[in-house]
Amino acid sequence: MALETLFYSSYTRLISATWSSYFFAAFTAFVAWLVYKIVEEKLSPLARIPTPEGRLPLIGHLFVVLKKGGLQHALSDWRDKYGPMIAFNPGFGIGIGDCRIAVYDPNLIKQVMITESYKYDRPEFVKKMIPNVGNGLFGSSGKLHAKQRKLINPAFSYTTLKCFVPTFVENSAKLVKLWSKKIQTSPVLEVSEDICHLTLDIIGKTSFSYDFNSTLGTENEVTTAFNSLMSRGEFGYLVRKNVIPFYEYFPLPDNLAIKRSSQIVDGTVFKVIQERRMLRRQGEAADHKDLLNLLLDMYDEETGKGFDDEELRAQVFTFMLAGHETTSTSLSWTLYELAKRPEIQEKIRREIKEVLPDGEELTWNTLEKMQYLNSVAKESLRLRSPASLIGREANTTIQLGGYTVPKGTVLMVPVEAMHMSPKNWDNPTEFNPDRFMRNG
Repeated sequence: MALETLFYSSYTRLISATWSSYFFAAFTAFVAWLVYKIVEEKLSPLARIPTPEGRLPLIGHLFVVLKKGGLQHALSDWRDKYGPMIAFNPGFGIGIGDCRIAVYDPNLIKQVMITESYKYDRPEFVKKMIPNVGNGLFGSSGKLHAKQRKLINPAFSYTTLKCFVPTFVENSAKLVKLWSKKIQTSPVLEVSEDICHLTLDIIGKTSFSYDFNSTLGTENEVTTAFNSLMSRGEFGYLVRKNVIPFYEYFPLPDNLAIKRSSQIVDGTVFKVIQERRMLRRQGEAADHKDLLNLLLDMYDEETGKGFDDEELRAQVFTFMLAGHETTSTSLSWTLYELAKRPEIQEKIRREIKEVLPDGEELTWNTLEKMQYLNSVAKESLRLRSPASLIGREANTTIQLGGYTVPKGTVLMVPVEAMHMSPKNWDNPTEFNPDRFMRNG
């Protein structure tokens, strides 16, 4: 018994000492890492860039952002107080690796987005925001992205887009008919969900000639799966996915739902691609005027190769992604602004009646003649930007605005803050389509 007690006591002391050693080692490593990151931050070229006051160790500007009511409000406030670019830490991580650069000057934005765009890639955390994008235009970087842009640009020419107008008109007419029935029983319409269905139908048809039939309420497995993928963009899931390492690989309900939905959507797209290739071999694909057909016609001039099936899937999904949520959000906000302003509605009606007499078909050319309607659309996009922030990550050390920006730094273009700047627009918070009539 005494031997057993002695053994147990020794074992307990050994375990205690072991855990104490582990804890001390971990604590020491953390302190050393923290000191290293603080010193690195102080010595970084980014330390020379103006930074908003209120930054704290570890959490950066988190409290400042929360106090101002969110990052967009903070960026707008900082725009008026500091120079053409600032360094800030939104507080979702630790150290210089989480420092962001906000660029406000139009010339610097042009340098990042246009003249020197090859020096920047889409940040990894942005790619993680949307599942299933693969190596399409949204998910690719560097030379692959440049190659894809070169190949795909013709697909978005005016000539191509004009061909899609009948699809826009046909599906919009279905929604108008649906709303005409709904207002007979209720004077109030919940338009956002219906518009989401409309844009899904349009993007399915124009991307790869697929009929989701979402507007008419005929929900199917593919529609449900795609909507499930889009719903995974909710803020809480995105934070978990970006903060917790390898979170997307855990067998959790969100991740399992994404996997199931991805398999359904991918299976459908792959099936359409294979069927289209077969029709093209048989010379029977001419009737399909969609982006998939255009992509199948594209070949790299250097290699003579076109897109393989996985690349086509990624591109089709990218088109669906880009054309669905952003368009439906913009349309919903536009209708909201018009609902508050009957006088603007009346001006639009008068213009439509002048340009498009009864019985005449709506075309691209008639749309271009509706200057006031186009001004309303532009003003809505200015006031309610569907992409309020644009992120880019430097793939090499760059010079911007007289500062050195190290490779790997994420730069943000605060679109909403720029659109709300009195330096760029008179009375920026006012919905005023006439500003675009004056400016052409």
